[in-house]
Parts: sequence; structure tokens; C-alpha cells
Amino acid sequence: MADSVELLNNLHDIHAPPPVSWWPPAPGWWLLLGLLVLALALWWWRRRTHGWRHYALRELQVLEAEFQASADVVSGVTRLSVLLRRVALTVRPAANVAGLTGDAWLKFLDESAGMQQFNSAIGRMLTSAPYACAQVVELPALITLARAWVKKVS
Repeated sequence: MADSVELLNNLHDIHAPPPVSWWPPAPGWWLLLGLLVLALALWWWRRRTHGWRHYALRELQVLEAEFQASADVVSGVTRLSVLLRRVALTVRPAANVAGLTGDAWLKFLDESAGMQQFNSAIGRMLTSAPYACAQVVELPALITLARAWVKKVS
């Protein structure tokens, strides 16, 4: 019995384990971080590759509102043509787009979005209206056509 008391006296107190370190994080946190990085990369890629479409559609809305306020057809068609050219230069190489004029420009607009409306009467106004002030131009119909083209072109 004396041996057991002596053995008990030699025992040390119970020590609590050290606190859990915050580093390295558990595997679930790594997975969450990876998903967050992936989501940010996809958002950035989509914004970079398709942000022009949102901008172009917003510019078309502004153009339409300004036309309804001022009814300046020549200015509206000219600005619409410039906007379509800027979008075309965004989605296609400049060497393929920059020099196009007249029928070649209208053909490019139709082919790039799989449409046939730019070679029709409404689409032809895009090339003729800025130079013919007395011509009756349906700018709202031309803006609707441009909006359809912006949505289809890639």
C-alpha cells in the first residue's frame, strides 16, 4: 500500500491540451476559398468578354430616349452607326471591320449575327440617312434592328 501512495504522489496534474491553431484551416475552408476564387474568375471573365453587350444596349436606350426628345434623325442615325461600328470592332478584328462601308458594311452586319434585315429597306437607312436629310427615316425601327443585332452578334 505504501508503494501505491508513493506512485500516486509521483503523478503530475492533468494539463489541458494547447489551443487549436487557426492555421492551417480545415479542408472545408480551403474548399470555400477555392469556390470563391472560381466564382470571381468566372465573373471577371464574363464581364470582360460580354460587358460590351450590356454597355451597347444601354447606349441604345440612351440614343432612343434622346431621339424621342429631339427628333434629330440625322444625328441619331449617325450615332447609331458609330455605336454599331464600335461593337463590331470589339467582337471582330479591326482588319476585318474598320474599312467596311456601304453594302459591304451592311453585309457584314447581316452575316455576323445571322440576320438578313440590314439589306432590307430599314437596314439600308443606316448608310443612306446621314447623307439624305430629306429622307423619311424610321429611327425607332432601325434602333430595334440594331438592338437585335447586338443581342445576336458574338
